[in-house]
Amino acid sequence: MTPGGPAEKAGIQRGDVIIAFNGKEIKEMNELPYAVASTPVEKSVSVEILRKGQKKSFEVKIAELKDEKEAPVVTEAKPRLGMTVEDLTPELAKNFGLSDTKGVVVVQVEDGSSAADAGLRAGDVILEIDQSSVKDVKDFGRKIESYKTGDTVLILAKRRGATVFLTLKVRD
Repeated sequence: MTPGGPAEKAGIQRGDVIIAFNGKEIKEMNELPYAVASTPVEKSVSVEILRKGQKKSFEVKIAELKDEKEAPVVTEAKPRLGMTVEDLTPELAKNFGLSDTKGVVVVQVEDGSSAADAGLRAGDVILEIDQSSVKDVKDFGRKIESYKTGDTVLILAKRRGATVFLTLKVRD
């Protein structure tokens, strides 16, 4: 939940379980981001939640998600790897047809790059680097920066619901 965001302003709290959004039952976690992303900004919708076993309803006015980071989020390591990654948002998840809503997603791979040679594709969600989980773009950048030219990096990525291991050779 975004601090100071529409849900918090409406009275929804961390730990509340959303069971209906705009009259549509939410059966699985991955349904909510798509429902929110497909709702027009400024529209007020009813949200039904469970809080400590009690059902409650709220009216939430949909707002545009403002990026709190400076400029577009891209890995500092792009020249070395040939790919651009971003923190996964509901909008990016929708664009790539992903069920995940958190993590690091590959948004661009340059032809002939280390990333392309490794088989990485736009829409891959990077789960781990050398068996160490990746939380966000900053974490990804920190991990990648520790490698030198010639090193091989083991990447665990999620692609279309399946996980794949890829090896990436770091170049200049």
